[in-house]
Parts: sequence; C-alpha cells; structure tokens
Amino acid sequence: MNTTSKEKEIVIASYREDLNWVVNLPKEWHVSIYNTLESPREFPPRGVVTSNLPNAGREASQWLAHIVKNYHNLAEFTLFIQADRKHLPHEIDKILEAEHPPADNFRYVGGPVDNPFGPPPFLFPQTERLLKHGWQSVPVPCTTPFQVGAQFYARKQVILNRPRDHYERLLSATRNPEPEWSPAHLLEPVWGCVFDRVIRKKALTEPAESPS
Repeated sequence: MNTTSKEKEIVIASYREDLNWVVNLPKEWHVSIYNTLESPREFPPRGVVTSNLPNAGREASQWLAHIVKNYHNLAEFTLFIQADRKHLPHEIDKILEAEHPPADNFRYVGGPVDNPFGPPPFLFPQTERLLKHGWQSVPVPCTTPFQVGAQFYARKQVILNRPRDHYERLLSATRNPEPEWSPAHLLEPVWGCVFDRVIRKKALTEPAESPS
C-alpha cells in the first residue's frame, strides 16, 4: 500500500482542453490529471501523474476515480478543478498561490453561490436515490452551499469519513451507460452530501430551515 504523505494536491478533470497552464502551477502542489479523451494525450512535462479513464460520467467519475484509487494515499488538502478553468479562475489561483490552504474542511470554488440553506437545488427524487445508493442505510446529510461548475476542495479527514466502498458505488453509478437520469449531472450540486460535511446535522429528507 502506498502511503506517501502529500500536503496539497490539485486534481484536474480533462477531455480536450489546453493544459499548458499546468506548467505554471506552484511547485509545492502535487498534480494529478485525469483524461477521458478516447486516445491518450501528451501532457505538460511537469512530472504530473496522469491517468486515462473511460469517457463516461463527466467530472464526477474523474473525482470519484481519484478518491477510489488514492483512498489510502490522499493529500491532506485536495483541490478538484476543471481543466478549462472557466469558472472564476482568479478564486482558484488565490488558493494555489497562498502559503497555506484554507482552514475549512470543504467548500465549492469558482462559481456563484446558489441556495446556501437547506437541501441543494435540483434535488430531484433521482438525486436522493443516487445518494442513498452511496450511503445505503445511513441517513444522507444536508449539503454545504452549492456553486456551479462542480469544483471544490476537501480535506482528507472529510473524505475518509466515508469508507472506500461508498465512493466505489457512486463511481459505478456515474459510469452507467444507459441511466434513466444522469448521475454525473445530479452529483454536481451535492458534493457536500457525498462527503460527511454538513451545515446542520439533519437527514436529507427533513424540511429545509429558513435562514436566520
């Protein structure tokens, strides 16, 4: 089992995007790039870890594949971002360039905040079924505030609050080639539910509270 200690890691979900910007990342960040293009790509010569994955499940399958693969070798702080850097890249740059990562355990980055109280937006019955597929008999927690773009950071202890097979079940769901709904889209606003990071200790099905 590889248990090399990593303090900070950036995990990049890619398909066809230009990745030349990776060479300018601060050297203290460990870099992992996941590629879902049908054929292998050439990546910037920066000593990054690269992995080719099936073209299914959008960024959700790439995030989950990283967690499953590195469950026993996660960085203390991991930043999950899109290769196109479309959503407010300056906010992400501030995190990358700071001497120390943010102190909180989980937060969306790189997009406008949406619905910061109660259950997340677009919480269709299909979303609840997908989450319960991961959580099984354990009550699903409420999410943290949602930002578009499915980019976020999480500390190791938050990810490890759930066992590896929790993420394996969700990964399998995102790669389903003929779902009646798109698990990858459904996961975008509910990563705060995927991990054990909540605003309030309440089950997903309880009514939302109004902000005080």
